[in-house]
Amino acid sequence: MSVVPLLVDLIAAFAAGLLALLGARWYARSPLTPKRPTEEVARIVGDEVRQHTGLRRLVVRRLDRSVTTGLLLTLALALTLVGGLVLGVLALLVRRVAAIQHVDNSVAAWVQDHSSPLSTSRRARAPASAMPASIRRSRYVGQVSGACSGASCAAVHTL
Repeated sequence: MSVVPLLVDLIAAFAAGLLALLGARWYARSPLTPKRPTEEVARIVGDEVRQHTGLRRLVVRRLDRSVTTGLLLTLALALTLVGGLVLGVLALLVRRVAAIQHVDNSVAAWVQDHSSPLSTSRRARAPASAMPASIRRSRYVGQVSGACSGASCAAVHTL
């Protein structure tokens, strides 16, 4: 097992972080940067909104924290439900459509061929006691029923 790719990634991440830090400091010390840049923008937007009452009402409604929180919670719930539905449809397709099963099995074979000793060692796996009960149950049900096949259940079987 080679450590070189990890070191290259760490060096690249450190260099990118250092460049971002230097860029932020350079921008902050630039004589062209105003002392309070957001204050000027807020003043200009405030002057424009003051002239248009309809626009003002729209901005006030959109910036209301209680409305925004409710909207974001609703969007998060919808996203969760759609994600669960997509995951369920994909699982059903993998079990029912032979062409997708073939692709799933070929991906599983590729993963098996290209896995490192670290990813397949016992130490890399989470102990069953550290897993939530729902994952332990799904792992057990998948092994008992034999429903899992291919890459879709590779993560379950490696736990």
